[in-house]
Amino acid sequence: MPSLLWAGFEVFINLVEIAGSVYLAWCLLRGDSKAPFLSIPSCLFIFIGTLWLSVFLFVDAMDYLDIMPGILTFILYAVFVLRAKWYLGVLWSLVNMALLISTAYTVPTILGIVLNVPFGAFYTYDSVRLLSMPLAHILWVGMLAVIIRLYKPRQALYILRKSRWVFLSVPVFSLAFIIILMQYAFALKDESVSILLPALTGAGLMILNLGTLYLYNQMAKQEEEAVVLQAQNQLGVMALYHQEELRELTLETRRFRHDFNNHVQALQGMARMERHADLQAYLNDLAEEVGSFSDYIVTGNSVLDALLSGNTALARQKEITVTIDAAVPETLPVSDRDLCILMGNLFSNALDANMKISQPERRFIDLHMRAENANLIILIRNATDGSEKKRDGRFITTKEAGRHGFGLVSIDHIIKSYNGFCERLHQDRVFTTQIILPLAALPRRT
Repeated sequence: MPSLLWAGFEVFINLVEIAGSVYLAWCLLRGDSKAPFLSIPSCLFIFIGTLWLSVFLFVDAMDYLDIMPGILTFILYAVFVLRAKWYLGVLWSLVNMALLISTAYTVPTILGIVLNVPFGAFYTYDSVRLLSMPLAHILWVGMLAVIIRLYKPRQALYILRKSRWVFLSVPVFSLAFIIILMQYAFALKDESVSILLPALTGAGLMILNLGTLYLYNQMAKQEEEAVVLQAQNQLGVMALYHQEELRELTLETRRFRHDFNNHVQALQGMARMERHADLQAYLNDLAEEVGSFSDYIVTGNSVLDALLSGNTALARQKEITVTIDAAVPETLPVSDRDLCILMGNLFSNALDANMKISQPERRFIDLHMRAENANLIILIRNATDGSEKKRDGRFITTKEAGRHGFGLVSIDHIIKSYNGFCERLHQDRVFTTQIILPLAALPRRT
C-alpha cells in the first residue's frame, strides 16, 4: 500500500480513537450539563488530539507511547471542559485506554493464529494490520456503547474514596502488562513462537477490565442505597418529631378555642363594670397567649401546617425573614412521613445556608406551594454566602466532615420515588429549589 494512503488510514484510525474517547468522557462525566457533544470545545479537542496522536507516525516513536495523547486528551477534556473531578477523569481515561490497547493487541494476535503469522511479526505485516485495526476498533467502540448504555454516574462515586484507588490499579496493570508483551513481541518478531498465550492474555485483560468496571458500578449502587437508607432512618426521627409537634399544636389550638368564650365573657364583664385597669391587664395577658399562635401557618394540609409553623418560629428566632405563600389540598399523594422528610430537609438546608451569613438583614427564606395543573409545585428560595459547590453538574453538601450531607440525597430519593422533578439554581447568592410532584397520577402512599 502506498505510504500516503497508509498514513491517511492511520490518521483516520487516530481520529476514531480520539473522537471515541472524547465522546465517552462527554457521556459519563458531563453531569447535568445539557451542552451538545458537537460543541466547539469538543471539536477542538478531537482535532488537536488526532493531530497530536498522528505526529507519532512521522517521528517514528515507539508504539506504546501512542497511549499518552489519548490518555491526556481524555483527562484534559474531562477536567477543563466537563468540569469533572480529576480522579474520575484519570480512572475513566485509563479504563478506556486499557480496553482500546487490549483490543488492539488481542485482535491482531488472534488473526496471527488464523493466518499463521509468527508472534511479533504481525505488527509489521500491513495486510494483517489493515484487517485487524478496523476490527479491533469496532470491538472497542462496541464495548464503549455497552458501557455508556449500562453505566449511570452515581452519587456514591464520590463516597468510594478508598476503593477507587484499588479499581484504578486494574487498568494501570493492564496497560503496563500489554506494553511488556508488545516489547516481547518486537524482540521475537523474527522467531516462530506460539501466540496462543498472548491472545488469551489480551482477551483476559479485556474481561478483567470490564468485570472490574461492573463490580465498581455495583459497589457504587450499593453504597448509594446504603446512604439513602441511613438518611431515611436518620430523618425518620424528624418525621416523628413533627408528628408529635402537630399533636401538641392541635391540642393547644383546641384548648385556646375552648377557653375563648370564657375570655370574651370576662372581657365583657370588665367592660360593663368599667374596670379599665383590669381590662387592660387582662388584654395584655391575652395578647401574649395569642402571640404564641402568630407564627401558625395555614396551608390546607395539617401536617404542613405544623411543620412550617415550627420551622418558621425557629427561623425568626434566628433573625431570618420568612415569607410563606402556601395553599395545598388536605390530601396529598405524598405520605406524611415523606412529606415531613422532604419539607424538613428543604427548610433545614435553607436555615443552614442563612446562618452562614453574618448580616441578619440579608437572611431570608421564601416558600411558595401551589397545586396547579394536577401538580404540586414547591418553590423555595433562600439567601446564601456563595459557598455552594457543584461536582460533575450536581450541587453537593458543604457541611463539615462527619456531619454528612444526607439531606440532598434523601430529597432526590423521595422526588424520584414519586416520579417528580427537581431543579436547583444558585445565582447572585440566592439558592432556588423547584420541585414538581404529580398529584393526580399517583395514589396516596402511607
